Amino acid sequence: MNIWIFTAGLILLLLVLTDLIITTFAPVGSGKLAGYLRRGVWQLFLKLSGNKGSRKILNYAGPVSVVIWLFGWLLLIWLSNSLIFISDPGSVVESGTLRSTTWVEKTYFTGYVLSTMGSGEFIARGPGWQLYSAFISFSGYIVITIIITYLYSVVTNDITRRKVSIRIYHSGGSPQEILLRYWDGNDFSRLKNDLASLSEEIVEVAQNHMAYPILHNFHSTNREESLELNLASLDEALSILMLYKPEGVAPSLPELYELRSAITYYLQTLHNVLITPAEHVPPPPDLTPLLANELPLDGKPFEQLQSDKLKLRRKLLKSLLYNQGWKWEKLNETTKPDQIDDWLSRIRRKRSYRWPAPEQD
Repeated sequence: MNIWIFTAGLILLLLVLTDLIITTFAPVGSGKLAGYLRRGVWQLFLKLSGNKGSRKILNYAGPVSVVIWLFGWLLLIWLSNSLIFISDPGSVVESGTLRSTTWVEKTYFTGYVLSTMGSGEFIARGPGWQLYSAFISFSGYIVITIIITYLYSVVTNDITRRKVSIRIYHSGGSPQEILLRYWDGNDFSRLKNDLASLSEEIVEVAQNHMAYPILHNFHSTNREESLELNLASLDEALSILMLYKPEGVAPSLPELYELRSAITYYLQTLHNVLITPAEHVPPPPDLTPLLANELPLDGKPFEQLQSDKLKLRRKLLKSLLYNQGWKWEKLNETTKPDQIDDWLSRIRRKRSYRWPAPEQD
């Protein structure tokens, strides 16, 4: 027996199985091998798209990543077990003549055993190799089952994140649209009614991203289904409310914090995919549609009101969008003048508030 080949095959097998178990069963993150493959495939697709989130080629990054990921595990398990058999010239023989097999034939035999089918052309020789053949045949069945189950979970969770994204989008595509749609001339009580369920849904999406980092590779050029864009829009709308909302106007700040915390939980999953805050703070939100509603935002400009924590948060959101091929300016592209005119004419018929800036410490 060649001890070096046997050791190489055993070490490779243990590394692959460890990576597979951590990725599929651990509630957070993924194995290092899976992480390298995920990032490599995404960066390749991002370069092919020219770093443009609107390119449809990015829609295939997620499915391709999953296929490469899962088949990569299978191929490495096949390779590692083949090396273990190849280490002993007499481990596998031809069934009829008991002739020793070549390394190609041993690799062929290993593939059939892992698939749980067997070909009948070759057999393991000796009780030790026979028992090992039975073991890898049984383990191959388990690995394939785990992979299929994992694939189903990823697809299901991608559908869930798209549903949450669509819900946020129909609340308003841009930060300005969100505020205008929820403002009824008196307060934002309709937003209050949506906070509880929306917070729970965003937390669920965040947990899914924590358990399945591969979800970060699932991209949609459809604005409604782009979770990253819609979450950033919602967070910007909450930032404006928390800085400028008049005291006593629903919802209260604690109620806003609940939804804000849910988004924060999602942002905490980004460290699993090595997304760090951008170097520069994104530009302040466009308050023109709100000012046009005769609700002047008195006080200091947005740049002076935002704290260091808010700057860091917005830089992280900017980096998230950039990682998906989007620019920060994309947040405001959905604001249509005719829609805003309709909202403004409706709101002007109701009582208006002046939005004072919050008191400074």
